[in-house]
Amino acid sequence: MLHLCFCFSDARDAGYYIHTLVALASVFANTSSSVCAHLLVDDSVPSGQREAFHALAERYGQQVIFYDMEKIDRLACGNVPEAYGTASLYRFFIHTRIDAPKVLYIDCDIIALLDVAEIFHWDTGEALFGAVLDSGLVNDKQRAAYLAQKHIVPGCYVNSGILLMQSRRIREEFPDFAETGLEMVRSQRFRYPDQDAINKIIQQRGPATLSLMPERFNYLVGHSDRSYQSHAGYMGKLLHYTRTKPWKVLTPAGLYYWKHRAQLTSIEETFSSMFTLEPHEHEYLFTYLLRTEAMRRWVNRVYDVSRQGFAEMILDRLLPERRKRKKRGL
Repeated sequence: MLHLCFCFSDARDAGYYIHTLVALASVFANTSSSVCAHLLVDDSVPSGQREAFHALAERYGQQVIFYDMEKIDRLACGNVPEAYGTASLYRFFIHTRIDAPKVLYIDCDIIALLDVAEIFHWDTGEALFGAVLDSGLVNDKQRAAYLAQKHIVPGCYVNSGILLMQSRRIREEFPDFAETGLEMVRSQRFRYPDQDAINKIIQQRGPATLSLMPERFNYLVGHSDRSYQSHAGYMGKLLHYTRTKPWKVLTPAGLYYWKHRAQLTSIEETFSSMFTLEPHEHEYLFTYLLRTEAMRRWVNRVYDVSRQGFAEMILDRLLPERRKRKKRGL
């Protein structure tokens, strides 16, 4: 039995459960082993939505178990950015809820184009966590500088959208993992609260805590021009829709999301949802142009000028200390 875990809340977006349902459908469709999906949710997920998960599991002969989590106050956790929501913090509690040797945590914006048994069979040695390096950091000097300020080594930074967790061992060897993670989120102004905290915890415990896995186990579609690859370029991977969400903009990579969503709803409803992506033609072109680093730098400069004015932008670039003081609100 393979044990998977998804964590989500439907409080921020009345349709967010559908993305989790689509992600799970892609896993069931491509995995031959028996799977038990553990869903950590709060009371914003009503019974009707829960029944949809049970119906999906029954269709594929798999299992689904729900765990009701106590809501985490966003402000009490250092004002977690609303774009992420506090349900992302539920992953800190996986080892306290799921009694299994290994648990694969999966973000809700992921589509499986491989058998997830491959990930479970990957040899992580004695490490408590298995994860994939965040490829989005390769050319992001500003983000690397931010991580260095937080005492997180950028070269060892992983994306927490996929985590292979030794659940029972974490419970035995690191019983205060949840408390440590939440306290770190509360006390530090992280840009990516749960992900930054997990990376800092892993790095503080030492390199033996983490085993790096192949990039295809967490393929960041939003990085570079990956939204526009050929079909063969996506096969055998877990597609992680960072930045470019398929339910917001149409791209070749996003078609795999819509393929599995179409199997959960009628064709009419699927195409109706796709055509509400306004203005999808312009967003498609804009995303395509942004595939090059030079174009991204140009757009960032235009944005800086429009946001703060040409003179302010020049002063900030000439006087780094002035820019730092502004960020601190001084």
